[in-house]
Amino acid sequence: MNSLEHDAAVQATNDDAQTTKVNTVERGYYDDPFIRYFARKGSRKSPLINRGTWVRVQSVYDSVDRFLETYRESSCRQIISLGSGFDSLYFQLQRKGMLREGDRFLDVDYDTVISKKVEIIRTNPELRTALRADLTDLTNTWGAMTDQYILAGVDLRVVEDFQRVAERVCGFSLKAPTLVICELVLIYMEPKYSDAVLNYLSSSFAELLLFNFEQVGPEDPFGKQMTKNIEARGSPLMGLSAYPNVRALKERFEKFNFNEVAAKSMLEYYSKFVSSSEKIRTSRLEPLDEIEEFELILEHYCIVWASRSDGDLARIEKLFPPEAG
Repeated sequence: MNSLEHDAAVQATNDDAQTTKVNTVERGYYDDPFIRYFARKGSRKSPLINRGTWVRVQSVYDSVDRFLETYRESSCRQIISLGSGFDSLYFQLQRKGMLREGDRFLDVDYDTVISKKVEIIRTNPELRTALRADLTDLTNTWGAMTDQYILAGVDLRVVEDFQRVAERVCGFSLKAPTLVICELVLIYMEPKYSDAVLNYLSSSFAELLLFNFEQVGPEDPFGKQMTKNIEARGSPLMGLSAYPNVRALKERFEKFNFNEVAAKSMLEYYSKFVSSSEKIRTSRLEPLDEIEEFELILEHYCIVWASRSDGDLARIEKLFPPEAG
């Protein structure tokens, strides 16, 4: 497989993710009136897939909520979503009134993905209304922007392009508190490229929280089959062998300039950090008989929160999730 075929296969995972999220929303796991505009109608997913998707989405939303609350007094809060695909997070934050004037949000993905996303937004009346401003094309970069929301086409394997877009094209401040979301993106890159991205972020932004979500555990029978299935679709997990488990991922982020790093399996996150009331609510939406398989799936995904600060280190503790009662 050549690099173009690999890139196309990775981009196809975006379509699958959005279709799955639409199913999860339709079953009542969480509320997102925008995601349906970014996804094709697909076949109905199993309760196992729906509940796992909900836990994944919940972990992202929890991290965003904590970041915005921790820096609620800052005049500018920045969010960068790497490999954002057709995710609707910005529109969700707007709908909930969580962003203020001065906040910035940057979606980064392949040129082709960003171009399609911009076209969807521009041709959909509901999305244009929710955006509250017209998109204008970026200069010398694929994408478009408003004063607050930027969509930029960048190949993250060329970290210099990412730096140029973030700092010069988008005008992101290196001193403002910044949340970077890496949801199933670093693992699809060769470690030499993803390490370059992490090195740039951790050495450049003075107040940084990085959220990383990806697969782990390729050694056991479930992990071997998971890896085989993903490779059969033409999108191998290039970083999995280098960082195969929770401990290895934690050590990876500790190599860079982060003050604090926490790494948890999704099963630990679900068990300790999702409230009992939410577990009860979602259990009533659909019957789930495959509890052991559900837990096995969660064991094969990992969340890493990594933060650094050149200022008040006490803030860092607030960025990490408290255990649920």
